[in-house]
Amino acid sequence: MALLVQPGLLHQVLAPLVEACGEGEMRRIRAALRIYLRQDAPDYPDPRQKPTFLFVPGLPTTAFLPLDLFPWIAALEAQTGAIRDEMLAAVAAREGLQPFQDREQLGRLVAGAPDGSSWDALFFHRHGQRFAANCARCPVTTAALERLPRVTIREHAPEILFSLLRPGAHILPHRGVTNARVVAHLPLVVPPECALHVLGEPPHAWREGRVMVFDDTFEHEAWNRSSELRVILLMDTWNPWLSEAERLAFTALVEGIGDFRIGGERIAERSRRDDAFL
Repeated sequence: MALLVQPGLLHQVLAPLVEACGEGEMRRIRAALRIYLRQDAPDYPDPRQKPTFLFVPGLPTTAFLPLDLFPWIAALEAQTGAIRDEMLAAVAAREGLQPFQDREQLGRLVAGAPDGSSWDALFFHRHGQRFAANCARCPVTTAALERLPRVTIREHAPEILFSLLRPGAHILPHRGVTNARVVAHLPLVVPPECALHVLGEPPHAWREGRVMVFDDTFEHEAWNRSSELRVILLMDTWNPWLSEAERLAFTALVEGIGDFRIGGERIAERSRRDDAFL
């Protein structure tokens, strides 16, 4: 994709934080911007890890993260029973469920399911939007989620949902968008023959009520080879090795990229429209 913004504009987005926090504190985020702008080539410590959008160099590289880095996990796990009950009620009533992606995208990403409902979701947050009706349907779950540290980036994050993988479905190998955030799973219903597989690692079998956190920029896949539904509570959270200042800078950078990209696309569209009248 051609860049639709002058590099200097995005460097200006970070300038106030560089001034406030210092060059050293902003070193990794500035390096991420240079990689995004193709001014520097990424040097991936592990070839399995290639974010599709924004790579922050210098962070520890591991597919599965130590759980002691996330002090909120125990409190969330303690709510597993109540969260599962709310999920089961919503699934039984078919309230708030929708495909995780549109049919075309699911066709590229998921194989093996007999129909189009291979991977469904009940979203609490997506692309920074809060799904108020779903939050109201699941008050205990929502209260537990409100107590968690979350990635909040306009039009991007958080992403929090009940993820429903249908019998026979296989989510094909893919990678996530950025290593600045990692993905946590709280398994709620896990029949046999269900697993998450990160390339080069043994398949991870979810355990109901036990949180797992991984870096989804490592190539990974998941499958449900059983005859029953698999459901997890899926949520993104900050990479714990980012400082608070880096999180603020990353947020400003992603929002700036979005603003400038939208503006550039509008300029390009207006130019095409004007050309059509020449």
